[in-house]
Amino acid sequence: MMSLFAQDLIAKGRREGETLILLRLLSKRFGSTPKWVPAKLAKTDMETLKKWTENILDAKSIDDVFQ
Repeated sequence: MMSLFAQDLIAKGRREGETLILLRLLSKRFGSTPKWVPAKLAKTDMETLKKWTENILDAKSIDDVFQ
């Protein structure tokens, strides 16, 4: 069984990875991202990050991703 410390580190790594993936996808799809985007990503939970990553498939604008 993993310690809570190890579990927290793994969760943090997954969250950072999800954030980086979303930032890359946003840049690829819409060009440079506004300065508010990384701050918004840093303040959200993992489930919302996953939802936003899926939203990028249908989004016509960067604002649509965050609906």
